[in-house]
Formats: sequence, C-alpha cells, structure tokens
Amino acid sequence: MIERREFLGHMARTAVAGGAVLAMGRHAWPLVQTSAGTARRASVVDFGADPTGQNDATAAVQKAIATLGKRNARLVFPAGKYTFAASDAVLMNFRGYEGLEIFGNGAELSFAGATQPLRLTDCKDLEVHDITVDWTRPPFSQGIVRAVCDRSVGDGSVTVVVDPAYPVDGTERVQALHGFEGHGKTPITSGVNVYNVGAVQSKGSQTLEIALAERAPFKVGDSIVLLHPASDTAALRLEGCEQILLETVVFHTAPGAAVVFSGCRDITLDTVRVIPHPGSGRLISSCGDGIEILDCIGTVSVQHALIQGTAGAGMRVQQAYWRVSQVTDPQSALLASTDGKPVPEWLLPQQGTYMQLSEASTLKLLGEIAVTKAEAAPGGMRLAFGETLSPTIGKGTLFCLSATNQAQLKMDDCKFRGGPYTGLITQSRARIGNSSFSGYAGPAVLLAPDLEHMRGPAVENVHISDCNFSDCNFAQRNLAPGEERGAITIDTQPGRNGAATPENRINEGITVQRNVFSQLGGPAIYCAGASWLDVESNHFSDCDRLRPAGAEPRAMVLRNLDESTITGNEASAPAKIVTIGCTDKVKVGDNGPLTNATS
Repeated sequence: MIERREFLGHMARTAVAGGAVLAMGRHAWPLVQTSAGTARRASVVDFGADPTGQNDATAAVQKAIATLGKRNARLVFPAGKYTFAASDAVLMNFRGYEGLEIFGNGAELSFAGATQPLRLTDCKDLEVHDITVDWTRPPFSQGIVRAVCDRSVGDGSVTVVVDPAYPVDGTERVQALHGFEGHGKTPITSGVNVYNVGAVQSKGSQTLEIALAERAPFKVGDSIVLLHPASDTAALRLEGCEQILLETVVFHTAPGAAVVFSGCRDITLDTVRVIPHPGSGRLISSCGDGIEILDCIGTVSVQHALIQGTAGAGMRVQQAYWRVSQVTDPQSALLASTDGKPVPEWLLPQQGTYMQLSEASTLKLLGEIAVTKAEAAPGGMRLAFGETLSPTIGKGTLFCLSATNQAQLKMDDCKFRGGPYTGLITQSRARIGNSSFSGYAGPAVLLAPDLEHMRGPAVENVHISDCNFSDCNFAQRNLAPGEERGAITIDTQPGRNGAATPENRINEGITVQRNVFSQLGGPAIYCAGASWLDVESNHFSDCDRLRPAGAEPRAMVLRNLDESTITGNEASAPAKIVTIGCTDKVKVGDNGPLTNATS
C-alpha cells in the first residue's frame, strides 16, 4: 500500500563500518577531520561518540552534524547505546536540509532532563530509520496509593509510595496524576486523571503527599503515575518539512509528545512505535500525546504503528482555528494566533489556499475564500483575499483550512493499546482501516472540534472500517448520566457537562462500517450534531457495561442527526439504538436484535 525506497545495501555497509569501529575497543574511537558543511556521510563514532552508553555523546554528535552538507547527507549511529547529558537546548538541530537521512541501525538514544533531542525545520525529502529514543530517568514517577484524604471542605490529598526505580525526595514538581486499577504486572487505567495538582511534600523515604484541588476517587492499593515535566518537549519535532519518512522508529517516553509534525507536507510513518520500554514495568510512555500531526497538508500515511500508554491522545491529527482580530479592509483581515506571537513561516497559508469561515459561537460554516497573500503580523498573521469578505465576517469569526486543503489521513494495520485518555483524535479526510483499539479510559476514536484549544475543524469525510474496538470507555464510571461517550465519539465538542443535544448539525460525511465492538464501558457509537452518518454491517457485543443496574444496554446514542442510515448491523445480545432529536430522514432498520428507542 505504501511505497518506500529500499536501503538494504546502504544499511549493510553501515553495519560493517559500525562493527569495525566497535572492534577497536573502548575509548578508541578514531576522530576524523572534515571541513564543516561538506560531508555526505558522518558516523557519530568517528567523532568520539561512545556506543557503550557510558559517556556523554552530545559533543561528538554535534561535531558530526556540523560536517554534513545541506544536500543528500547521511548521519549514522552505529548499533549501540548513546547517552546525552541533560540540557535545555536542542541537541540535534537541522534547518534547510534536502535529502537528509538519519540511520540508527537499532541504536538507542537515551536523553535526560528537559533536553530537546531532535528538531528539523524547513527540510525536504527527509528520512529517519531504525532508532530507539528513551530517557535515562523517565519524566514521570509511579507507585502505589497508600492513603487518600478526600475532604468535603477544602483541599484533599493523596499519599503515594513511589517505586524505587523512580528516586524522589519531595522537591519534584507534579503536573498531573493518572490512576490505574490494581498493581503488579497488568494494572489497567481507571480513568481517574487529575490535572489540578497542588504542593508536594515528602513523608519519608520514597513517599510523597500530593495536595489535590479537586476530588479524585483514587483507591488505596491502586497504582498511580505522577507526571513531572515542566515543559512539553517532544522527542522529535518537525516544522515546515516535506516528504518525510519515519521507519522503524521507537519512542519509549518523552516529556511531551513523542513526535510533533507542525505545518508539514506528505508524511509516511511505517512501523513507528510509542510504547513503554519492554520489561521496565512502566505504566505510560510519553507524558503528552504519542504522535501529533498539526496543521499539515498533503497525505499522511500510517501503517503498522503500535501506540500504547501515552498520557495524552495516542495520535492527534488536527488543524488550527484562527480567530479574526480585525477586518482591515473588505479584502484582508488580521487573524490572532493562540500564543500571541507572529505565525511562523511554515504555518502561513500558501497563495491559492482555500480557508473555511465559521461562526464562532456555533461553528456553523459561513463559506470559503481563497488566500492571495499571507504574511506574519504581530500577534498572528495578515491574510489578503481575491474576493470581498461578506459583511457578516468580523471580529471573532473563525478561519480554518478548507477540507480540500487539509492533510488526508490513511491508516492501516495499526494497534492502539490503551492509555488514560483516548486513542485517535482526528477531524476530516480520514480513512481508518484494519486497526485495533483497546484499553482506553475514554473514547478509542474522538471526532470533535475543540474550541477551548482552537483545534478543528468540524468533522467531515471520515471513514472507519474493518477495525476492532474493545475495553474502552471505562471512565464512564466517573461521568454523570448523559455525559457518556462512545468507543467512537462524534460530537460538536470533545466533552459535555450533563446531558445535552447540540442545536446545530456541523459534522457530516461519516461512515462506520464492518467494525467489531466488544466489552465497552459505554455505547459503541455516540454521534451528535451530524448529517450523513452511515453505520452499516458492524457487530456489537457486551457494550455499555457500566450502565445503571436494570437498564438495557445501548449500542448507539444518536443526537440531532439528519440524512443518516443505520442498517445491517448485528449484535450478540439485545441492545438498543437511542435516537434523540433526530429528523425523520434518519433511517434505522434491519439491525438484528438491536432495537430503536426514540426520545
């Protein structure tokens, strides 16, 4: 399905060279003299990097990078382990390279502290192969809940005995807490996630008392993870790059996301893994999302990925909303960035790009318009258009790349194996097939715009087929009636407080076909505020396990839908399809033991 070049000959030569260097013995790495910026190939051991992991490789790797030319260059890590001392700087920084290849030969790169390992900006035809990334001391700790003080008035606290593998002394900052039921080798996420954390005090050797500003149903004896990062550093960050291939790259942890693609074009991910280090007993991998693909265009092809234990979403594919701060004239407008800074060059829309305009309060689509010029401006960017803006477009109106300009996600044969949050977040132009999702506290797949974080757009043209969904939605126990989510959740916002049916139908063109749903805490499918939903030939088994006692299980909950078809589905036992506020153009029928309940 995915075309990729073969480099077996190159890799064989690299392995031979690496073996020859290793045969020279410890501390005998030959140092080479090469003019800066001219080399076609640089092996880090030739510049003094220690593949035994006993010495800091930072200086040697940076020397190797400095020798590389900007075109068709290759950086090589011979097999082994390379350690890097803690730093606040970017360790490997590439800008403006074309045809760059980074080969790891299975090497493990182990970082520390807030180090930013690898950043690539404005690079083209880029490949990264066969590298494993980890942190010497993970940016989190884990242990067992020893005591819970849940005060009805004032702040409560949780006392944790931290595992010896994570040394602590009480000076550590804790950003968030994630609960896991039970302990030992196979605890599962409980869905208790706390982000409003107060002061930390030492209560003896490896014992911390953590103040809580909100009630949290932690249980004595359960496992718990403490996130420490003071930054959202990604292990690998790519900005404004084109034609990217990541192949057999493994991330065991990171202070933030494992990988971030920002404003990139044409991405191929083949056998990328974000997983806890095997045999480590770690309950999570990255402290943020696993893979973030933000504001990208072209095609995003993902196959054979394995994602497990990310504290945030396993994968996130989204575009930014830009809010109009001023209409400067009928054919131009100033748009504000979320961070208040000028928009970087790689995020500026190209000439001819179509932007969709939406009403801020409802996300109702107002139209599309083509950009003739884009430039950075204080606090955001200035866009010029070939047409006159409608008088209804003013301060607060939202802009987003139109669906035809957004990245198209093609996912095949991927495994999402659980975490405290959700598996996949995406919005539009997505084809998700032959993949499995299990073990998530929340939805396995979440399709919803997010105005709080200015991410969207509304859902459009998403197809989910031939996938398996199991053991998800177990955070349902912490939700009030009506706040339920599905294993697949389609909505006008990521979460809801209380039962509510959206007034507007902003999502459209979703197909859920030939999937298997089993052992779910809530409904298999929750869809709200949508048109043209097609749910066909799916199989449901043991859904809605956390429903109130005596209630009939729900296979689907559908709110305010139009022009939709629910047909040809099967179930291993009776369950209901709940329709709330749907039009008479929603056709539900021929679904075996699934019955329609309208309210």
